[in-house]
Amino acid sequence: MSDVRPDPGEYDDALDRVAELLRKNREELLEIERISADSFRLWLDKLVQQVSESLGIAAATVRAFVDDVWAILGNAKSKFKASYREAYEKSRQINRS
Repeated sequence: MSDVRPDPGEYDDALDRVAELLRKNREELLEIERISADSFRLWLDKLVQQVSESLGIAAATVRAFVDDVWAILGNAKSKFKASYREAYEKSRQINRS
């Protein structure tokens, strides 16, 4: 068998290329992590906006219902007063002078 040994600089280029690939890979992983964090923030922002919109619509619907009930009660009170006053006036037989 022959004793074949590589020159000391023969693998330096290959090692440099591997080191460069590892560096680029690390940079790409950091970029992916940054993009993932940005994507999460965008997703969270969209989710919170949708939830807020839904809550706003629900709150407005409930508030409108409550206001409608108060209006119905107000109308009933006004009608009751008018009917009472009218019936009272008709029932009076002697008016004050």
